Amino acid sequence: MQAVSLLQALGNLEDPRAARGVRHSYSAIVALALLGMLARIREMEVLVHSARTHWDELREPLGFTREEPPVATTISRTLALCSVADVQAVFLTWLQTCREEFSAEGVVAVDGKTAKQVIDSNGRPLHMLLRRPDVGVVSHDVHYYVTSLDPDAVTAADLLRWVRGHWQIENSLHFLKDRWWDEDRHHTRRPGISAVMAGLNSIALSIHRLSSDSEQPVRASADQIAWQPSKGLQIMLA
Repeated sequence: MQAVSLLQALGNLEDPRAARGVRHSYSAIVALALLGMLARIREMEVLVHSARTHWDELREPLGFTREEPPVATTISRTLALCSVADVQAVFLTWLQTCREEFSAEGVVAVDGKTAKQVIDSNGRPLHMLLRRPDVGVVSHDVHYYVTSLDPDAVTAADLLRWVRGHWQIENSLHFLKDRWWDEDRHHTRRPGISAVMAGLNSIALSIHRLSSDSEQPVRASADQIAWQPSKGLQIMLA
């Protein structure tokens, strides 16, 4: 499979908007929102201010054609129409083109998370699992450790090591999203946009994990992109 950049992959998104009155590219708006997430920018007004400040270097690479960036209302309305599943599918397709090898053991840790400030259409907190489908109200936690491996192909020590490794999700992902990315303190009022923002947040963190080395923490990479959006563009164009 031929490698493509993330920006090229986002160009395959289908525009859900009516053609009349469209001024900005759909994929460009999604790319701008993702670039904002890479810089830990969650507020639309702050995103527009940052885009306007660096518009000369952002406009063409992101796929915009107008002299001014879209306003905050345009971005939020567009994202409210965005399909989280479509964006995740594009991201996973791009991921497959740039990462040919995965862990030989094939061990995947799975955990759920309730986004405290993200609610569904009924006003209930949104609970997410793996690719973030809604799994309804969560009343208690039950631990299950499931394996498809043959008993002769794995030892008890292997299983114990993998189970303990599951806590890396809490330590390196949930803690990061709650404390550094302020996911639980962020609230969006426009219907339909909460799950999209949460999905873009997860994608941005995944990109940081792939592109950052062990000597530079994820938060430092995000702060650098906030000051120099060209750094984020380099990642999305790679």
